[in-house]
Amino acid sequence: MFLLKLIDDLFEHYRSRLSGDEDDIDILALAVLEQLNDGEILEHIKEMSEMELRSFFAMYIVESLKAKFSETNPSQVKEPFHSDHRNIH
Repeated sequence: MFLLKLIDDLFEHYRSRLSGDEDDIDILALAVLEQLNDGEILEHIKEMSEMELRSFFAMYIVESLKAKFSETNPSQVKEPFHSDHRNIH
């Protein structure tokens, strides 16, 4: 649940300061990651529910595949994936 609280806290803190475009969100995500070491990241992943973990992994797969496809055909890449924490099987 740490991650859900973190997301809520970041959103509340920055909602009036950032536009919410992809560049802002990337910078914010990287700033958070810089504050965590590998052990802390793994601990937070272990705390995820099954649904959160599946969504997390699905997002990773989707974004990685988009990157691979964009290397070969940049014109076919669509907008970024946004998870609504669906359970993907």
